Amino acid sequence: MPIEMNDSLRIMAGKPSESKYFNLENKSYDSTEEALFQIPMGERHPGLTVYIGGVEYWFNDECSELTPKIPNTGIISVTYPELLNLYNNGGLITGATYLLTDYQTTYIQPVTNIFTVSDIIEPLILTAVTPRKLNAVCASTIYPRDIVFYNIEDNTEGFTKGKIYRRIDTVFNNDIGTDFRHIFYRRWKINSGAEWIVGNSYLQGNVVASGEFTFVCISANHSLNNFTYGWIQLPGKQSICTSISPDGYSLKIDGVEFIIPCTTDFVDYLTLNSGYSDYNTDIVIKSQTLDNNVIIGAENSNLSFEIGNIGWTIIMGSRDCRVGAWNNSCILGENTRHLIIGETNTRLSLTENNENIKIGNANIYLFIDAAIRDLKIGDGNTNFIFSVSTSGSIVSNGVDGSNKKVFNKHTKHYCGLVSQTGTNTPVIAILNDDINGIVLSRLAVGTYAFTKAGAFTTGKTIPNKQEDYIDSSGNLFQMIPTSADVMTLKTYAAANTSVLADSVLVNQFIDIEIFS
Repeated sequence: MPIEMNDSLRIMAGKPSESKYFNLENKSYDSTEEALFQIPMGERHPGLTVYIGGVEYWFNDECSELTPKIPNTGIISVTYPELLNLYNNGGLITGATYLLTDYQTTYIQPVTNIFTVSDIIEPLILTAVTPRKLNAVCASTIYPRDIVFYNIEDNTEGFTKGKIYRRIDTVFNNDIGTDFRHIFYRRWKINSGAEWIVGNSYLQGNVVASGEFTFVCISANHSLNNFTYGWIQLPGKQSICTSISPDGYSLKIDGVEFIIPCTTDFVDYLTLNSGYSDYNTDIVIKSQTLDNNVIIGAENSNLSFEIGNIGWTIIMGSRDCRVGAWNNSCILGENTRHLIIGETNTRLSLTENNENIKIGNANIYLFIDAAIRDLKIGDGNTNFIFSVSTSGSIVSNGVDGSNKKVFNKHTKHYCGLVSQTGTNTPVIAILNDDINGIVLSRLAVGTYAFTKAGAFTTGKTIPNKQEDYIDSSGNLFQMIPTSADVMTLKTYAAANTSVLADSVLVNQFIDIEIFS
């Protein structure tokens, strides 16, 4: 009798003989969704078995759902009310396995406060530890490669059938302190305003569009032909909804709050939204509350949020980030790398291409523009804005460890009260420092240098030539632009204004201006 060979027989594969047992790459399916997508309805039949993440599943009678192929012995199917009754009354069987057949994520969506019910029923496999205790770690029948943490008693934040308070995706190593598979966060689109026109005058708070991005004017009046000073670029492209509130995206700078209006357009994002591009990997968020965490973009890697972060939105490509606790309404722009942020930051925004940034704790309303490298900021900072590209480091100054305020301005001012005694280096009580990093030194008798590489741009620095000053006591001071790196100060005592002298500077006001 001739041997009939089924078309699905895998030559040299021994078993299985059903080709649909594995996915199209001849490997285990990653999820039931993948299996349902790859197997058309016409190729399904009741009892068809497929292999998903180490567990066999089969189709139900309607061929519309896949359920674990678990032997009838050793597992007890229950609904949530039935399981809760056993739990509350000590009726669980120690060591027994329970299939919670009707688990469905419900929650109150952050900001909108809309009660939301997931359209996916996710049966959970749980184990009884004692007659009144379930193992917190359980398995999902839909995502068999997830490690799921479940609390049957927790009905906070709108959960009505117990709460999945943590999921670990073992495929991409994402560890999230919420049910990130089923919870959505709403984001509204920022109104980009009219297209920016070169040479136009703009007032503080004006919003313009340029290319794919949105900018807000933060100076009192601004008509520059570029966005180097006086503007803040909002994080994310115009096509991405980023505001956590429909009432507008809030910026607060030096006590002035800017509310950037939103359109009525919004998108509900999953915590990890890979639809914008590729995938998210090695991300840890352990808040265990809904908060407002959204990560959008390609290949985010090794992000780590401590407990209590709220309002985070990640837009593409951030890597190796570590964020301290209690951050609020924060957004990272594209391609940020190796970022470390201290605790209690508020409304932190970073635009494109920042690298190796370390920020101390308790910063507020901190904004950093594109292309800064190796930035370091001390603790206790407030209202910082960095607008120019630099490859150097910015560190805290002042004995209290707090930096001065730095803003995007058309003109940069470095001013303060200078004193000097004997052969000592001059000291300055800084009144305003937009330049940050100027070093004072004594070169010779009555001769002192203010030094920072490239700071004093020729043709754009005031004083642009030697300027002489005589104080009320008759002492003579000369401020001399020496090079792009050095501004020289010379001092002469009133007794002989032709001979250089030390110990003449006593709270002498100096002011250096640099125009863009």
